[in-house]
Formats: sequence, structure tokens, C-alpha cells
Amino acid sequence: MHVEHSFSVKFLAYICAVILLPVFIVGPFAYPYLMITNDVRYELGALSFLILICAVLAFCCIKSFYLMIRFFNTLNYKIEYDEDGIILYKNTFIAKFKWNELAKSKEYRSCQIFSLIDGNGKHLFSIWEYASNYNDFRQEIRLKTGI
Repeated sequence: MHVEHSFSVKFLAYICAVILLPVFIVGPFAYPYLMITNDVRYELGALSFLILICAVLAFCCIKSFYLMIRFFNTLNYKIEYDEDGIILYKNTFIAKFKWNELAKSKEYRSCQIFSLIDGNGKHLFSIWEYASNYNDFRQEIRLKTGI
């Protein structure tokens, strides 16, 4: 079996990036900008709450931006898998990994992405849940690694 992103999924990913990239870049600065340009005097409690919202928003935007960049770096990769492990195709480079070497892989439900990470913590491939054979692959990796 193999997992790869079809042309339509790649196109959809680029459309999402065009829409979300400005949000990720501008989002963390929106509330501080509004706070600075607004002449209303905030009480300490309200100001603390707004600062907390800004910090959470900044964290979410930075994390999502990081995952998006990592995803786009591997969008054209393809993997094949069987009982023993996976074979990763990166343009002309081919790498083989056993299932136990992928135990550090992680799912990011908020971004609908599953990232394959090797035993050294190196990111190998990000799979969007719209990729071909995604559900079969997730079931196989769940059985083999427990992730």
C-alpha cells in the first residue's frame, strides 16, 4: 500500500495556505495592536485577561505555522508500507524504516496532520488526513506502534 497526496489535495493545501498564512502571521499581533491603539483604560484584571488571550493566540499561530511549513516541505513525498515498515520516497532519495523506528511519530488533530518522526526525533513526512489511503495507514501504524 502507499500513501501520497493527490494533485487535488495539494491544490487544496495551497489554497488553505494562502488563506491561513496571513492569519498565522497577523493573528498574534492583532490584540496587542488593538490594545495599544485603543484609548480606553483597562483595569488590571481585564488587561491581564487580554494579555493571556494574546499569548495563547500567539502560541497557537506559531505552532500551526510551524506545522504548515513542515507539511509543505514534504507535500510531494510518497510512502509505501507493509508488515515490516515503510519506504519513504523523497524525489530520488529512498529511505526505509521499520515500524519500531517510528515510535516518536505524532498526530496533530487540530491541523488534521500526522507526522512521521524517526527514533532520533527527525521529521520525515507529514500526512494530511485527505491523502490517499490515510485511514488504512493510520490503522496499520496504530497496530504496529500504538500511536
